[in-house]
Amino acid sequence: MDGFTFKTHQEEFDFLKSKADELGYNITYKVVNCANYGVPQTRKRFFCVGSLKGLPEFVFPEETHTDPNKKVISCLGLHAEKLYLILMM
Repeated sequence: MDGFTFKTHQEEFDFLKSKADELGYNITYKVVNCANYGVPQTRKRFFCVGSLKGLPEFVFPEETHTDPNKKVISCLGLHAEKLYLILMM
């Protein structure tokens, strides 16, 4: 659910941030495309991690499955163009 950060949910998001602060937590949040971490679906999700004030801030790991220059055909192996009909749109 990436919509939690949308304007329509701003009040709820502000409440979350306010309560976290009240309870002594810093929050780090990010909308993540799960496919960029190896999950076999392109689905955006909202992640929020709270850490106690005074402790290091949470850092999201680097994405592991993104390569903007990678072509679909490279995933199919050598000579794929001879074995498959590939349509790119």
